[in-house]
Formats: sequence, C-alpha cells, structure tokens
Amino acid sequence: MLRGITGTAGALVSLLIIPVLAYYLLVEFDHIRLAALDLVPRAYQPRVATEAARVDALISGFIRGQLTVCLVLAALYAIGFAVIGIDLAIVIGVASGLLAIIPYVGGTVALVSAVGMALLQFGVGAELALVFGWYLAVQGLETLVLTPRIVGKSLGMHPVTVIVALMIGGDLLGSSAC
Repeated sequence: MLRGITGTAGALVSLLIIPVLAYYLLVEFDHIRLAALDLVPRAYQPRVATEAARVDALISGFIRGQLTVCLVLAALYAIGFAVIGIDLAIVIGVASGLLAIIPYVGGTVALVSAVGMALLQFGVGAELALVFGWYLAVQGLETLVLTPRIVGKSLGMHPVTVIVALMIGGDLLGSSAC
C-alpha cells in the first residue's frame, strides 16, 4: 500500500515538474542552442547551425500538422457523435481529438467513451452501430487522407510518401500504423 501511495505521489510530482521544465527549456532555448553550438569545432559550426535550423523547421512543421489533424478529429468526432445523439458528444469529441496527439489514445478514448454512452443511452441498437461506423470512418479518414495531406504538406512531403513512411514505421515498431 505504501508503495502505491509513493508511486502515485511520484507521478503527481512528475506531472507538476514537466510543465515547469518545459517552460524553462523554452525560455532558455536560444542560450542552450548557442552553448551546444560552442561545443562544435569552429570549422563545422555554420554547417551544424544550418542543419539544426532545418531540423527545427521540420519538427515545427510536423507538430503544427499533427495539431491541425487533432483539431479536425475533435470536430469530426464531436459533430458525428452529436448527430447520432450521444450525450456529451462535444466533450467526447474534443477530448478524443486533443488526445489524438498521443498515438492510439485519442481513438481509444473516442471509441470507449462513445460506445459507453451509446450503451447507457440506447442499449444495443442502431445508435451503437452508428457509433462504430462513425469511428471507423473517422479513423480511415485520418489514416488515409488527413494525416498524409496535412502533415505531408507541413513537411513538404507527398501524401503517398507519408502513408508509406507510416506503414514502414508501424511495421518496424511491431504494429500496424494504417
């Protein structure tokens, strides 16, 4: 029991420390970048600075693209579940969309929450089938259209390249990304 309490307390402390650490890293990022560049021999500093700027632009583009996909997913889930008549559809949609930044979490929250609400509201019936159908449609749209087009555009990559990269990445990591 004591181990569980200390583990929970440690997790809560970590949740408090992460935003503080992120804030200080953002505030001091330029200083950290310059200090890291000073560790590189002078002859290579311009090239390293150029490549670091390129990596920064790609990562920023990826994050912007992913956040855009998350916002679109939030809207799609919320609208679809509201049309089906699910209580708290907006809350479920927004939470699922925002959590979609973490692979598999947003989709899981969407499915479990909407199915749970459909079962509580309507029992086993047409609404439950509609929830499953809408979930599958949104997941397919995300995998085959939204992510390749939005993230691909923000990275300057063709959508087919993004789909192939997701498939290879999923294969290498032992799960299917598509």
